[in-house]
Amino acid sequence: MEEWVAEFSAEGHDVDAHVIEVAEYEIRDPETREYFNAIPTSVGLSEEEVDRLIAIGRQLLRESEPFQALIRSLDGDP
Repeated sequence: MEEWVAEFSAEGHDVDAHVIEVAEYEIRDPETREYFNAIPTSVGLSEEEVDRLIAIGRQLLRESEPFQALIRSLDGDP
């Protein structure tokens, strides 16, 4: 990441790198966590699985302190 920061930074325009991890083990609700752990690794997902994956991804980002710190650093309002 240090190489990317150096590569993408320009004079007067520094780039900061942030690592945001979103993982199923961070899902607090045991039933929801079990649902996602049970989805087989495959190329095809049902529409319900896709919708639920998108929703849980949003939830995990809202609950992620590193992600919220990134948003704040961009002068955003999480």
